[in-house]
Amino acid sequence: MLKIRLARVGKKNYATFRVIISDHTKSPKAEAMEVLGSFDPNVEPSALKLNEERIKYWLSQGVGYSDTVGDMLAKKGWIKKERIEYTSKHPKKSKAQLEKDKAAAVEKEKAAKAAPAPSKSEGPKAEAKPAEKPAEPKKEDKKETPKAEVKKEEKKPEAKK
Repeated sequence: MLKIRLARVGKKNYATFRVIISDHTKSPKAEAMEVLGSFDPNVEPSALKLNEERIKYWLSQGVGYSDTVGDMLAKKGWIKKERIEYTSKHPKKSKAQLEKDKAAAVEKEKAAKAAPAPSKSEGPKAEAKPAEKPAEPKKEDKKETPKAEVKKEEKKPEAKK
């Protein structure tokens, strides 16, 4: 199966990438069928140059793409795909999922604020504690004396007169 993916090129500690099309079983360093663009993440904003005509042609032929390339194409608006937001805390959560989590946290906070706060005149209210199970009657533990102690008691020498 053919895939559109990134191939790392550039100097040591200064990576740049080519957007290539190649067989998914081959190494990205191997010869590519076609170079479709380039990506330089080292400049601000990231320099992304893509050949739109060729990419749309290959996509129409049923070629797949890597997650990273898919995010790039979605950012350009060439495909419809939910982008993955890469962060250190949430490595694979999508932007929509992060927004849902944030909205849920905001609603939780609103619910906490909406709870009636005790007024100073009423004094602190006793919070309802969950019902505790009644204490079970303790079984009397029969303390057995160890056999060694029993033997010592039996063999007590009689006091001399």
